[in-house]
Amino acid sequence: MSDYDAIVVGAGHNGLTAAVILQQAGLRTACLEANTYTGGMAATVELIDGFRYEIAGSVQFPMPSQIAKELGLDTLPTVDAEVMSVNLGDEGEEPMISYRDPMQFMTHLADKHGTNAVTGMAQMMSTPNLHEQRRRTTHEALRRTALASFARKGFANVTVTELAREAGVTERTFFRHFATKEAVLFQDYETQVEWLSAALAQRPVSESLFEAVLASVASFPHDLEVVRQAATARTEFISADRIASHLRVVQSSFAGVITDFIKCRYAETPDIDLVAEVAGAALAAALVVAVENWGRNGYAGDLGELTAAAVNLVRSGLAPLT
Repeated sequence: MSDYDAIVVGAGHNGLTAAVILQQAGLRTACLEANTYTGGMAATVELIDGFRYEIAGSVQFPMPSQIAKELGLDTLPTVDAEVMSVNLGDEGEEPMISYRDPMQFMTHLADKHGTNAVTGMAQMMSTPNLHEQRRRTTHEALRRTALASFARKGFANVTVTELAREAGVTERTFFRHFATKEAVLFQDYETQVEWLSAALAQRPVSESLFEAVLASVASFPHDLEVVRQAATARTEFISADRIASHLRVVQSSFAGVITDFIKCRYAETPDIDLVAEVAGAALAAALVVAVENWGRNGYAGDLGELTAAAVNLVRSGLAPLT
């Protein structure tokens, strides 16, 4: 074994990935496996005579883009099946179909398995594990430290090294949470809005579109006081044009999520594509305009009330103008 620089124990999909990356980096690498096949839980094997199938590879979890690129997987075509898996119960029971689209999945649960199934799945999806809780705590601590430092010294006078030291973490940890120093100021306006998609998927089918959107927006996963501090700092340190440009990107992300939600929940509605896109764009615009109005008023007042007022204007068909 002294002939090798690195030894990877286990030739499952993670072990194989690690071995390839190490070998590509110039290390003499050995990958050891006790089984007669490689791939681990993602392997396709004949466990029953005459039947070949994947052991447990029914779901492809998100893969870091850098790893996909280094393995050459980014150039390969992928098939995103509508259904990821089907769980069969006893005779006469409805199967549980795991749709790739979370809203379609929740609708299926409600229609075939009842509200208890929806509630249970929603709790599983929304309850963070211990690792996620620690990640969120560190994330918010870094953000508070950074905003306080910006206020004291000025945005341009603060380095990432100083921020990491003040927060008691390494620079590497800082960059795991924020790609740049400026990202601290835009975290609450991030364009990755999975939280909104997950929240919409959990809303009961009996609820109106407008109530579903308002309730989902209320699940916004950031401390509003920290949001207020970040918004104030943005106004001071970032140009108005750049803030407006970023908000347009956020608005587009909101519109996409809401549009997909409408298409799924109201699939039988005539001309649903047109209806969903118009409604999604209008509601997304209302949400972002509420935030902009809040900013123009010095970030005073209740953002939730402003958001509700903006959404209700759309709900009323812009009644004050008719």
